[in-house]
Amino acid sequence: MDTSDTLFAVRAVYQIPVEVTMPGAAAKETAYPYTFEDALVFENVDFFAAFAGPGLSAKFRKAIAKGGGVTAIGASMYTALNNGKKAEFALDVLMADNFNDLKVPRYIAEGLEWLLEQMKKKQVEILATAPATAVSGTTVAGTESEDTP
Repeated sequence: MDTSDTLFAVRAVYQIPVEVTMPGAAAKETAYPYTFEDALVFENVDFFAAFAGPGLSAKFRKAIAKGGGVTAIGASMYTALNNGKKAEFALDVLMADNFNDLKVPRYIAEGLEWLLEQMKKKQVEILATAPATAVSGTTVAGTESEDTP
């Protein structure tokens, strides 16, 4: 298959392993997130360890504080996500004072970079085939304007 063919410009992204050092731990562990929310937490564990939000944010903060390694924390997040309010969580995170400090989960960043490249390719393709739209010195009435060279 020709990967440059725009008919095949499709990419599936999904969570990937995240290397994380949990607060108070000396060694890195590999976390295996399964949702956007836990991927976001594992990419930004220090942020969520201190984030004072309610609902899922509070449950994630408590799971991180309790510790036990990424497996235990991941299991706690899994339980919290089963009946947690994801929209409320998203809004709380979006409204956080230090929202701009968050790192986008790597799988999403890679997908967005790929999409940007596809858009750049499409832009070049469109610009290369667009008809010339230069304005001539002809007026609406079909006569030459005085300022035409």
